[in-house]
Amino acid sequence: MNESAKPRVSIGIFHDVAQLRDALENLAAAGCSGRDVVLVSDAGALGGRLEEFAAQNGTAADRVQLIMRHSPEPVAGWIAAEYDATHSRLPRDQVRHFETWLASRFADDLDAHLKRGGCLVLCPTFDEAREKAITSVLLRHSAESVQIHDIRPAG
Repeated sequence: MNESAKPRVSIGIFHDVAQLRDALENLAAAGCSGRDVVLVSDAGALGGRLEEFAAQNGTAADRVQLIMRHSPEPVAGWIAAEYDATHSRLPRDQVRHFETWLASRFADDLDAHLKRGGCLVLCPTFDEAREKAITSVLLRHSAESVQIHDIRPAG
């Protein structure tokens, strides 16, 4: 990882659980461990199928991190309680509140997708090669365009 580079994150928007599953499998094949990937959603995302998908998710080592924006409780089958900000470089509270680290127009857009039942996949991009690989996977599977953002400090 290039520590001198600005921290960046790629964000894919999903409205279909099958597309989400395929993206997560392809991200893993591209070298992104589950600890690198953060899903952000509201309760009932993907027509209620996200919780069902969570219950079927593999072993703890393979699981991605899920943060439900309006729930302090971990989601069964996911490791939200063990959310590791060292990998994503975004503290849990920042992940829940896009306006603390994104320009308002981007924060509003992501918030609107979540309110419509979407799920976001956030994956840190530490260098150009990784950013290209992650973005390629997300573009193949996500419902919308992929966003790439510098992570600005909260405030």
